[in-house]
Amino acid sequence: MVFDSTILARLASDLRRQIVGSRVDRVFAVSRDEVVLDLRRRAPRPQLVFSWSAEMGRAHLSADHEPRPDLHLPFVDSLRKELRGATITACGQVGFDRILEVEFANCEGMGPGSRASLVAEIMGRHANLILRGPDGIILSCAKLINSQVNRYREIMPGVRYVPPPGGFRIDPRQLTVEALLSPPEPPVDDEHEASAVHGGMALRQYLRGVLMGASDLFLDELVTRSRLEGEQPVDSQPGVWASLVCEAATDLLAETETEGPAFVYEGAVRRGKRTQVFAYPLVLQSHLDFECQPVEDLGAALDELVGTQLVSRELQSGRDHLTAFLSRALARTEARVRERELSLAEAEDADGLRRRGELILANLHAIPTGAAEVEVTDYYDPNQATVTLKLDPHYSAKENAQAAF
Repeated sequence: MVFDSTILARLASDLRRQIVGSRVDRVFAVSRDEVVLDLRRRAPRPQLVFSWSAEMGRAHLSADHEPRPDLHLPFVDSLRKELRGATITACGQVGFDRILEVEFANCEGMGPGSRASLVAEIMGRHANLILRGPDGIILSCAKLINSQVNRYREIMPGVRYVPPPGGFRIDPRQLTVEALLSPPEPPVDDEHEASAVHGGMALRQYLRGVLMGASDLFLDELVTRSRLEGEQPVDSQPGVWASLVCEAATDLLAETETEGPAFVYEGAVRRGKRTQVFAYPLVLQSHLDFECQPVEDLGAALDELVGTQLVSRELQSGRDHLTAFLSRALARTEARVRERELSLAEAEDADGLRRRGELILANLHAIPTGAAEVEVTDYYDPNQATVTLKLDPHYSAKENAQAAF
């Protein structure tokens, strides 16, 4: 599922306008990797959804979710204890990364005047949802990560929260020509790619290393709006390329954070299939061949997309189960056919062996000891033809006949 920094920028902007000041009425789980904060607000979408699924990680406003009575998650129980009755005081994107922070005051579980923050890291298989106190200490989290799993940052209750690496990159909102031409260097021990300028590096690759949260879609759109060739080296770009990129980034982000509709895209046909369906808050100038369907807002677009993907997943699961059932049934049928063919072959062979034994017994007087074969008259043949019977010279004629039976 596509959920990049551009989508999160629109979401944060929508949340600041719509839910700051709202109180949390209920906290409940709808799946093992999805939790809902039901807010006391009169609006079409009074629920804030967080998912830390590797495939469908996201955050958005929604409606009509109901708790599953059979589902009890310790993490959700902790959120319910701490956040029920709390007031949302702020919502924001951390830099231009895929991190959303929602701040709460007067948390019921921590007493009047208390504060806490819910940090949603929407980063694919590294996605997580973390509740931390005002001192930065983690109170609870959806996924526990110890130092053996990640030596850079441990995510456990009682541990101080450390942001994901990569914060040295430039927030596109603060992009300047000077910063783009002379970007900050990453820390020496940073595991990410260095962002130093290389004249022979393609512009698109260079921007990916310099800009924070630069997804493929964001880069496609930024390069297209800059009217530059993204696959051409930096040193072959026009002299004003940095200025063009800054102007395009400013316009792109202004459009992203403006209240308005979102769009559901379905990509062009490639290799006989359509590319992934996704929601985005922009009219993409970089993918004019994509089918585009406007939707009321980002929450509605993501609701529609998730519903479609869940139905598709259930259908695929049903197809997989049916395919497995039919494969097993076919295997059993083929095994029975093989057994019957073997039985038939054995029956036909048994009839031939019986005839061979009877012919040997009928000619015992004519078979010398130690003979390897003998020619006899086939009494079963209407023409009384002569046949040659192979014998085991180590056995007598009578023992050869008994072996045939």
